[in-house]
Amino acid sequence: MEKTWSYWEKSEFWSEADLCIIGAGITGLSAAIFAKQSRPKEQIVVLERGFLPEGASTKNAGFACYGSVGELRADISENGYEACVKLVKERYEGLKFLQKLVPESEMDYSACGGVEIFSTEQVEEWEACKKLIPQLNKDLASFFGGNVFAESNDYQSFSNCIGSIRSPFEGSLNPAKMMQSLYRKAIAIGVLIYYNCEVKSFQRSRDTFAISLNQLPDLQSKKLLLCTNAFSGRFGDFDLQAVRNMVLVSKEIEWPFPAGVYHAQMGYFYFRRLGNRLLIGGGRHLAKEAETIAEFGINPQIKEALKQFTQRFLGWEADDLFTEEWSGILGVGSKKEPIVQKLDEGLYSAFRLGGMGVAIGARTAYNAVQLIYNRS
Repeated sequence: MEKTWSYWEKSEFWSEADLCIIGAGITGLSAAIFAKQSRPKEQIVVLERGFLPEGASTKNAGFACYGSVGELRADISENGYEACVKLVKERYEGLKFLQKLVPESEMDYSACGGVEIFSTEQVEEWEACKKLIPQLNKDLASFFGGNVFAESNDYQSFSNCIGSIRSPFEGSLNPAKMMQSLYRKAIAIGVLIYYNCEVKSFQRSRDTFAISLNQLPDLQSKKLLLCTNAFSGRFGDFDLQAVRNMVLVSKEIEWPFPAGVYHAQMGYFYFRRLGNRLLIGGGRHLAKEAETIAEFGINPQIKEALKQFTQRFLGWEADDLFTEEWSGILGVGSKKEPIVQKLDEGLYSAFRLGGMGVAIGARTAYNAVQLIYNRS
């Protein structure tokens, strides 16, 4: 049976948009809010293909972080010191930007600090990271308002570790509550958000885009912003790869470790307290080719590695420890910066968040809206 649409539906819900945003994750909803605040009389529409945001906005581990020293050391060797310092500043600025958009109480934000732990096999890396701390603090302290990194005794709470570095400006949050807050804010100011609306294609004719959707009439929009992060490759040829990341959550346990969000092995492993549970994730570096994929799923090799990490460093028998598991899809590329560009007349991008969507998603959205409305 062919679906029919009433006059009211077409005129109030499906009339021509001034700006259509594809993707209702952190970047998409933030962009909708900024656009509506900038142009309150314009019709701002967000289309999301899933029942909830696809990708990683509600599937990430809830880390509010900007990079551990081990991770930054790897970035320096690849991209240079100045680029690394710039990146850390942008991430921290992005976190402060998010906190202005979403009150801390609405996303369960905890300024618990971040800790990087080093294993007994990482003697050389530990020594190199210790030597890097003074230089990083020298170049970042004035921006942050204090030293960003310091050696700590946190490692003494773990097995098979030789050292740790604490960073007081990192924290944790609840990604789902963060997204709920963004949703409420967008709806309250008149943004139209439609879920289960997968965009098949779009085509520009004169001054308007015709956006083709599954089982729905085409939506017309004057401007179009792609906030589809890892899934943006379907709309063009970009310096972008979709990669999969895994997260496990344990049953309720007694938490014996100092407060903080924890990183290990250049940030490829990470864990934190989640109520009375352990949340641990990462490990995709162990199967890079298999995890360079835009499909959700659980890799048994990585799951086993996360369990082994838990047992070796945290001291818990891991065979029957975990009760929840999921994966998220990240958008990465040869560069760490997001792609915020005018791709064509009326067509704009805000994606490739590099696994740092919490830190840079809102700021990336703001920059995209400034570009759309020709503001510097």
